[in-house]
Amino acid sequence: DRVAPPGVFDIVFADPPYAKTPGARDFGAELLASPSLPRALAPGGIFVLEQPPGSPLPAGTAWECARVKKYGATEVAFLLPA
Repeated sequence: DRVAPPGVFDIVFADPPYAKTPGARDFGAELLASPSLPRALAPGGIFVLEQPPGSPLPAGTAWECARVKKYGATEVAFLLPA
């Protein structure tokens, strides 16, 4: 939010640290809640988030899940701004 002008990225990849224990900081949820991330995407842009398998999107999220792929102990969610 401090560097990117609005609408410049066609794709953003994120592999944040996982919350390994209950109550630990959840960087994936923080990214999904960030109002600046969807603004940084160009029209038709996509956000690709690596996360633990079965991780739900936070309620009231500004994202629509277009696709989810599982690779062992990892899940990759392809998200579009809602």
